[in-house]
Formats: sequence, C-alpha cells, structure tokens
Amino acid sequence: MDVTDALKDLSLDQAYAAQAELILSINRQISGWKIGATSLDSQKRLGLKDPFFGPVFEEDIFKSDEQVPLFQTQKNSVETEICLRINSDFQIPELNHPHRSMQALDLSVGLAFEIVCPRFEGGMQNAGRMAITDGGINHAVILGEFIDWQLFDPQKFEVKLEKNGSKASNGDFNSQIWQHHRDPLSWLAQRPELQGKQLKAGCIIMTGTMTGVIPIDIGDKVIAQSPDLGVVRATFKKA
Repeated sequence: MDVTDALKDLSLDQAYAAQAELILSINRQISGWKIGATSLDSQKRLGLKDPFFGPVFEEDIFKSDEQVPLFQTQKNSVETEICLRINSDFQIPELNHPHRSMQALDLSVGLAFEIVCPRFEGGMQNAGRMAITDGGINHAVILGEFIDWQLFDPQKFEVKLEKNGSKASNGDFNSQIWQHHRDPLSWLAQRPELQGKQLKAGCIIMTGTMTGVIPIDIGDKVIAQSPDLGVVRATFKKA
C-alpha cells in the first residue's frame, strides 16, 4: 500500500492527529482556520460527508492587490469566500455550551480568496481525509476590506469572480450548508480537536468557497466583486 492509499484509510481522529503533527513540525504561527467541504458539491468532489478544518498560517495571509507566490510543481486553484475576523480574544466554549459566547462576539465580515493546492498525488477529486492531513490543502489567503457582521445580510449576498478579465464564476451564500454567516464559527467551536484553545483578536475564519474551485497559474489575475463586501484582487508570481 502506498502513502496515498494509507492516508485515505485514516479515521477522522487519525487524520486530525496527523494534521496536528504537521502543525507541530512546521512550527509556524497560526492566525486563523479554514473550513472546507461546505457545500454539497464540494463534499461530493472530495468524497466527504461533512466539512473539515485546517490551519491558516500568518505568513500565508496577503492583502488585496498583493502578488501571491505559487509553486509551479503544484496544482493551484482559487476560491472566493466570506471571511470572518474575530476582533477580540475568544475562548472556545465547552462542547455542551457551544453558543454561550456567540451573541456578544465582536466579529467582522469580509470578502477573501483562498488559494488551495493539494500536496498529494491525485488532486482534490475523492481526496477524502487526505485533505485534513494535508493541513486543509490551504496555500494562501488574500483579504479584502471588512465590515461589522451585523451590517451584512447573507441572504442578499452575491459575488462575481473574473480571471484575466473574463467571467470565471458567480456565487452566493445559499450555495453553502450554513444558514447564517456566523454558523461557521459555531461549527468550529464545537470541534473536539480545538476544545480549550483561544482564538486571538485578529484571527480569521475562512468559511468555504462560493464560486467553485477555479484553476490558476503564475501570471494570472483574479478579481471578485460584491455589492455588499466590495472587491478583492490578486495576481500570482513564481515562488
């Protein structure tokens, strides 16, 4: 059995344990978390029945209009997502009280790109729990501007994605499994792997793609626009 087959056969607990070992071995600052497989389409593509999470490292976070380095040897894709930013320290509550502190949470909402890039053979199709062991297949995050979460109506949200000046995809919040844009944080707070951890002020939560998974390459330019959350742009250079 090769490594890929062995990783596919991991239990959920084993996959998150492997992810934790990866985080320890990299020894980099975690500044947020990404949630993947947040739509029925993405779950079908990955061969999963539920969402999963992985770390976002500080050095992989970029601002809109910055150039983002890509590795030529890897298959890179862009996802347009709603990003939640926590503006004050938040202690993840106990499992039996997941919503106790949610109402008073100081939270902002913004438009963002996530660059995903599987580092295992076969790509994302039927990747299963390999996506968990691979740190959530996150490569980079590009952040736009943020607004107060109470000013945002997810049911009216729409976004358009262009690549190199041409339409690439459209999306809205209704493509997600979430009912409210605060739901991803509630879901994350209930993960047993994160119990007892603190989310520091400035921590970001990437909530899943609304525009599918669009392949990108070095030299490409992408722009996402939303009447509610403004614009986020990125260009890509050789790492």
